[in-house]
Amino acid sequence: MAAAEDMLQQLIQEFLDDAVDRISKVQVMLSNLRTDPSKFGELGLDIRREIHSLKGMGTSFDFPSISLIAHRFEDYISRLSEVDDQSCTDLLKYADAIAEVVDKRKDPGTEKVTKIIQDLPVYTPFDPSSVTGRIARVLVVTRNKTISRALSRELAACGYLALNANDAIEAIRIIITSKPDLVLTSAVLDIIDGFDLIRALKGIAATRTQRVAVVTSYDRDHPELRDLPEGVGVVRLGASFSNDLGDTLADVF
Repeated sequence: MAAAEDMLQQLIQEFLDDAVDRISKVQVMLSNLRTDPSKFGELGLDIRREIHSLKGMGTSFDFPSISLIAHRFEDYISRLSEVDDQSCTDLLKYADAIAEVVDKRKDPGTEKVTKIIQDLPVYTPFDPSSVTGRIARVLVVTRNKTISRALSRELAACGYLALNANDAIEAIRIIITSKPDLVLTSAVLDIIDGFDLIRALKGIAATRTQRVAVVTSYDRDHPELRDLPEGVGVVRLGASFSNDLGDTLADVF
């Protein structure tokens, strides 16, 4: 047992040493991008590769905070078609946040990482200074890129910030740490579908009050929709999509 524990600790230390190298590379590449934004096509792919590796390894080596920050980093950079000084500054804040966790060689825990994530910048396709008050955040949970783009586009047009998750497990982690104002989940997800995600959220004390809506192609009288917990919104794909989304946002905000 002691030998196994020693081996695990050694693997964790090797992960942290590797993370130092990876995040240092990312910081250098982002600094280079700030100097020459035209290199985004080349360096952007390398940055995504390093961050994706950190996201995958963080959870495996008991550093969920690294995975969470890396996920938000990926979400930000995936929305960029080009970079400028502001976006490079924002991405460096993500890299610095990961570097700080790695330097301390101890996961900060849920409460502290929640504060870290809430303080990190979020990509906005509009000018945040044109919006008065706090900008509302909506988590979009879907494996379908077309639906994700459509929802993100509609939300941005309404002045909301869209976060993204690909599955229910990732979504629950983000909801607990980031506390979005609304969750929009596809009915069809891998492993756990959107209906079970909603039931899980309503059954957990930490997420019971979370506002949530399901995005589905089902008709209103489908049994799955009739069995949803009270107060859950429904956004139907198709001709009623924009109206349903507008009604859901109006109910929440």
